[in-house]
This record gives sequence, structure tokens and C-alpha cells, in this order.
Amino acid sequence: MKTKRALLIATAIIALIFIVLMIINLIHYNTGKDEIINTNHMINISRGPQIWGRSKWTYRFYVEEEASQRILVSSSLLGRQTEITISEKDGNEIFSESVGRENREFSDLTLKKGYYTLTISYKKGPLNHLLFSFEGDEATFSQQLSENYEIIPENPEKGFNWKYIIYTPDNLSDNPHILVETNNTGRPSDDMAVHLNKAINDISWKSSFADKLGSPFIMPVFPRYPDDYDYSHSFDRKTLYTDHQDIQRLDLQLLAIFEDARERLSAKDIETADTMLIAGFSSSASFASRFTILHPDRVRAMAAGAPGGWPIVPVKEYDGKKLRFPIGLYGLEDFLGREIDLNELRNTPLFFFMGAEDQNDSVVYRDSFDKEDEELIFERFGKTPVERWPAAREIYENAGMNAKFKLYPDIGHSFSDEMKKDVVNFFKSYQ
Repeated sequence: MKTKRALLIATAIIALIFIVLMIINLIHYNTGKDEIINTNHMINISRGPQIWGRSKWTYRFYVEEEASQRILVSSSLLGRQTEITISEKDGNEIFSESVGRENREFSDLTLKKGYYTLTISYKKGPLNHLLFSFEGDEATFSQQLSENYEIIPENPEKGFNWKYIIYTPDNLSDNPHILVETNNTGRPSDDMAVHLNKAINDISWKSSFADKLGSPFIMPVFPRYPDDYDYSHSFDRKTLYTDHQDIQRLDLQLLAIFEDARERLSAKDIETADTMLIAGFSSSASFASRFTILHPDRVRAMAAGAPGGWPIVPVKEYDGKKLRFPIGLYGLEDFLGREIDLNELRNTPLFFFMGAEDQNDSVVYRDSFDKEDEELIFERFGKTPVERWPAAREIYENAGMNAKFKLYPDIGHSFSDEMKKDVVNFFKSYQ
């Protein structure tokens, strides 16, 4: 009897120790949730205690110039092994480490210019957590593309000088509208591999929009040069009027890409609508809104989030001041050889949205707006993006546009889950 009682007590103590260790591990993990963050130059993976099994992540990245990289790995006291490898393009393994029950830092890893593959293999467990970080100033990350993606080469004879990526969901709507978003690298570079990798990364996670809409999704890989001091990814004034042949009329190049994608899909017995759903956030939102102004007949609906501090408005003048592109429409008829079709624009549903705490303002940067444009915007519409929001909304309303403006409380310059849900629902109304 005493032996049985002692055994029960011992079992209870062991169970209590097990529970305490789990609680300690949860506290040590701190965040209490799983998270993967993949940005331009960084991968962060957080994994809390889970049931048994293994997780594996594979990322492709490109190093623009020879540079040092930094890896941080943290695992719990009773954690299991996490295996990390880095391989060159030809498969040659140049880094391999196993980390468990410890915190490790690898800061003496120097990689030359080129493509690499990072693989993290993590063994799950109820007493295990993983905090992993890879940082590299010259590294641009992207995920491995599945067979649903295809990188289409440039075709100047068909009107486009740059590659584009097309994603085709497994489940398509009948005669779907193609979803379009232009690429946004976030920085200039002469190396097109940098822009390609960022576009691959963006279309990978944004493909969920296409899945929910049942729409093919295309993203061009336009350049953004560091020497001309323009912002081609936002389709700024210098880009529209440029005489550089390779980036001349990016709006027409996007239309050529759109038609090429439709032809390729048709060859696979996928017929699509002749108008697009175009979306964007930040600079790609500026591109989307400015493109829509120029070509409303090719746009079924547009959603633009945080569009560069000021969304282009469908008027030539305001309060006695001429509003030239990209503030407004003044002067465009001389350049285009035609007037903007405002009646067609009124038939195009528009959704503008932004965080109510967004302070990201392209108006004050010379690669986006000229000084005279900044001064006019500050004088007539306000000194911050949020302060200008009511004026832009009023101009669209007075012009009779089918435009919705929405501010999201407590959100800065980020694309929140609520915004993503609203964009999908908005496009579903016009799919």
C-alpha cells in the first residue's frame, strides 16, 4: 500500500514538474503565438510549443554584393534540434549547423554575390520553442515558387521590356478578371535580380487574394533605377514623361503584359475578362490609382491603400490652382493626345484606404513629387496624409466618382488583416 502511494506521489511530482517546465517554456517563448515575418532583408520565424512533428521552411535569397550575414537561433532548455543549411545555386552546401537547448549567434558568415537557398528544419514538441532570425543588408528573400507560378520573359516586340510573374489558382471563377499589382521593391537598384526576388516574395504571400477571388494574378518586374532620382514603382511624373526607352510608358507596358497573360491563359483554355482588378499598397497603390486614371476602360475595379500621401484626383484645377500630374489631371491631354475619359472613370468602382495613424508621406520626397507640387499640396490640402484625406474624398465625391474612402483606426503604414479582408470583399462585388 505504501509502495503504491509512493508511486502515485512520484508520478504526480513528475507530472507537476512537466507542467511547470511547459509553463516556464511558454513564458520564455514570451510572444505566445506562431509567426513568420519575411521582409526585404530579413527572415524571422517564431514557433511556440506544439505537438510532435517537424516543420521545414525553404527560402531563396539573392545577395546583391558580398556582405556579412547574421543568424540568431534560440531554443528552450528542453528543446530539440533545429537544423540550418545554406546552399549555393548549384546545390553546394556552404553552411550547416544544428542548434538545440541553447541560444546561438552566427555573425561571421560572409556570402558572395549570387543566389542561395536557406533551409530551416525544426522538430516540434510540447517543451520546445524556436526563435530564428536571419539578417542580411544585401540579401533579398523570396519563397520557392510552386507549379502554379510562371516567370514570363520580357518581349519588346509585344510591347513590354520586363519580365512578369503569373499565378494561376487551382480553383478559378468563370471568365475571371485578372488581378494585377505592380511590383514594389522598396528601394532602388540597378540589379534586376533584386526586383525579381522581391516580386516573387510579394506575389507568393499575396496569392491568397487570387485564391479567394478565383482570379489569375500577374505582377510585372519593373525596374527602379538609383541614378535618375525617380520612383518608377509609383509611376511618378518623371516616369510618365521619361524618354528612357526601356521604361517609357510603363502604363502601356502593363497593358501589353495584361494582354500577353490573357493570351497565355487562353492557350490553356482559361478565358478571362478584358478588364482587370488592379490593387496596390503604398507605391504600388500610387501606380494603381494613376494607371486607372489614364485607362479607366481597362479597369473593372481598383483598390489603393496608402497611395503615396496623396491620391491623384480627377480634376484639372482646384481653388484656382492647376493640379498637374500626379496631383491631378492638368496637362495630361497634351501629353496623351486625348482627354481623360471621366465618364468611363465614373463607372469604375474605386476603393481608397489608409491607416488613421499613417505618417508615410511621399509628397516630401523629390523622387515622388517635385518641390512645387509639395508646396501646392501643403497649402491647399494639408501637411499630412491623414489631414489631406477629407479633401481628396470631397473632390472625388464632387466629381461624381464611384469612390469609397476608408480610414482604419490605430493603424499606421501597414496592410492590416481588416484591410485585406475589405479588399477581397470589395473585388468580389465586381468579379
